[in-house]
Amino acid sequence: MIRYDIVLHSPMGPRRGTAEILDGQTAAVSLLGRRSLLSLFRTEDGACRLSGMLDSVMGAIPIQADIRVENGQFRTLAHTGKGEMPLTGTRKEDGVPNGN
Repeated sequence: MIRYDIVLHSPMGPRRGTAEILDGQTAAVSLLGRRSLLSLFRTEDGACRLSGMLDSVMGAIPIQADIRVENGQFRTLAHTGKGEMPLTGTRKEDGVPNGN
């Protein structure tokens, strides 16, 4: 399993969480105090597309982000039902947070 510390940079401030790649088609994202299972698949240009519904206290929020990991990190723009927001991530080594 591959794990990342992630930050969704929302208008209300950074929302920290984690993402775990469970298999080649599913990612578990813990964000906004909730855990959501999202679809994950490779695009034709080699990125990974993360999409689905983020569970939140305000209800389900649609999200889609194309992620390209380089040197264990990524920075992308997440398209959500609440607008576009930067999404960053750093790979966790041996389950230890990277201070993200």
